[in-house]
Amino acid sequence: MIDKTYLERLLARISELETEMSQPGVASDPNKMRGLMQDYNHQKEVAAHAQTLLALQDTITESQELLADSDTDDELKEMAEMELAEASEKLPAAEKAIMIALIPPDLVALVARVEPP
Repeated sequence: MIDKTYLERLLARISELETEMSQPGVASDPNKMRGLMQDYNHQKEVAAHAQTLLALQDTITESQELLADSDTDDELKEMAEMELAEASEKLPAAEKAIMIALIPPDLVALVARVEPP
């Protein structure tokens, strides 16, 4: 399972990039702005996957807590079991998607240009 703190740091990176892009010196340097924009676009894609993964992790945690609580009524436990099963089923694909999204775009382009022997 991918650490929740790590995912939250990924989401925070977007704000850092927005702050950096708003600096006066960056706007006057087209190369720096281009690089930041590329990083920003990549981070936005990663953030979408991170939000999905965080939501699934939260659903799993909440469902497990409901199931462990002896005061939870049977109907709520049944709903928690269904949500837990659904989130657990989606979790591996969401983890795989974010791992793929984390690959830097320039590395993807480099690997795509290398022809197999």
